[in-house]
Amino acid sequence: YENLKEVLDNHIQTLLPTLLSDLNESNGYLRVLNSIWNDHLVRSILIRQLFIVLDRTYVLRAAVPSIWELNQDLFRRYIMQNSIVSNRCINGLLKLIEQERRGETIDRSLMTNLIRMLIDLHLYKKDFEPLFLQSTEELYHNEGRTLIQTLELSQYLSHVERRLNEEQLRIKNYIDQSTKLQLIHIVENNLITNHIKQMLSKSFDTLIDENRLSSVA
Repeated sequence: YENLKEVLDNHIQTLLPTLLSDLNESNGYLRVLNSIWNDHLVRSILIRQLFIVLDRTYVLRAAVPSIWELNQDLFRRYIMQNSIVSNRCINGLLKLIEQERRGETIDRSLMTNLIRMLIDLHLYKKDFEPLFLQSTEELYHNEGRTLIQTLELSQYLSHVERRLNEEQLRIKNYIDQSTKLQLIHIVENNLITNHIKQMLSKSFDTLIDENRLSSVA
């Protein structure tokens, strides 16, 4: 077990230079990281199969991590807990989400794979989710404050409905379900709750205008 651990340790450390030297734009970097992660998963499955007897005997007796867990732990430690790799991964994912929110088409399978990676490595809650929710808060805070001033009430409500549907779809496609309540709360709070007074005022103004038109008619 210790010999295998040393071999795996040495191998995974050899993956890091590629991710530190890669100067591609964010999408290209994410694809390189995704490729390395997928290769790691395939290799982990093969190694677990080759050492299945070790996994079922020594690992159980010695109460040490399984070969699969060992591989994941080493990848997390040497690759994803490297600050440069982590920052480029998280920032790249947030940039893709920002692009999708602007109406651009993104590689959702890439998003799904890398967010799944963060979940599997127990880094989603710690590294990704807080920054994702923060960027979401900033977007909808600014958007709500601007659009409530410029759109008619019916247009604004249609926009809110569209945004809520988009975030629900985002959860369905790649954001983890555990983030759903916080995400929807942020959207509703920044686009609805914070602007109730303006919405009621616009509604009242609309009724007044309709009554005036009715009186003229």
